Amino acid sequence: MQGLSFSSGRMLLPILALVALGSGEDYDVDPAISLLQARASIMTAANATSRSTSESSTPSISIHIINLKERDDKCECMRSQLQYAPYPVHKYKAIHGDEVAEKCPADFLDDNEKNVKSISKKGLQKLNGKALTCSNMNLWKELMDRDEDIFIVFEDDVALREDAWERFDTFLKEGCQEWDYLMVDPFGPQGQKLGKTEVENPIDSSCPTPDGMRVDGLTQGHAGAHMQVIRKTAIPKLVEYISESSNKQLPDRLVVNAIHSKYNINIRAGAGFLNIVRQWSTKSSWTTQHIEKDKCPHSVGAHDRSPHSRHRKFDLFRRDLDLFDC
Repeated sequence: MQGLSFSSGRMLLPILALVALGSGEDYDVDPAISLLQARASIMTAANATSRSTSESSTPSISIHIINLKERDDKCECMRSQLQYAPYPVHKYKAIHGDEVAEKCPADFLDDNEKNVKSISKKGLQKLNGKALTCSNMNLWKELMDRDEDIFIVFEDDVALREDAWERFDTFLKEGCQEWDYLMVDPFGPQGQKLGKTEVENPIDSSCPTPDGMRVDGLTQGHAGAHMQVIRKTAIPKLVEYISESSNKQLPDRLVVNAIHSKYNINIRAGAGFLNIVRQWSTKSSWTTQHIEKDKCPHSVGAHDRSPHSRHRKFDLFRRDLDLFDC
């Protein structure tokens, strides 16, 4: 029996049942009744196996916000929007440009960047970009020690569609899953920005596209790290690439280059067009009327807002999940 392979025990159970029944001569039970009872036991076991497989295939997920300590306004705005998320939410304190020397590997700084006080305004802007990349890398290192299967990483200047989590849930259950890293609703020449039409390039032509949601292969035409969805298995490869890369670009450029460069870190990177998120400065087919005005003021770049009143599908599940403090 050790050399045989059975799927979910469905073949093994009937064999064992028939062996136990034998001819019925040694039992004071009607074999027909015993067979019915065996069938019932088999079906119960099969159903239990099916449920167990289904439950174990559901990925565990957590959300992580990268937010500068001094930007409480953006923190409150994100906290307000994510109180409806169906997953635990955590805040990661972003690294500021003037902290790169202290909190990032030495090769993040060029020689002319080591004296922060002498850096020009343009140079400081570049340094802040490196700080964002370093923040992502340091966060990803921490995520490697967590138990979840998938991590959602947000920047702190995004607007979420009112039914974002319902659509994301549909995508996970019915959409294309041939990816390890997703840049969600990117902008750029092949993304959505100021009403431009994106160029389709499916990561897998056989993938389903529920409600128009699709996954394209990630290219240089996609930009934006405002919402990244990353499988845990891909994180060590991303961290290794960023650590070894001589050009510490913004995180979205680094990921694109990682899969198209000579390094080829061998992850399935996609642009996920789910139509659920955007930066405040870009347009979409949906408005932000549902986002609380007092929580997302003009200081975070917010516009087109009014208090929401509608309930969401996941409201009931939110109360027991972690939600960060600002």
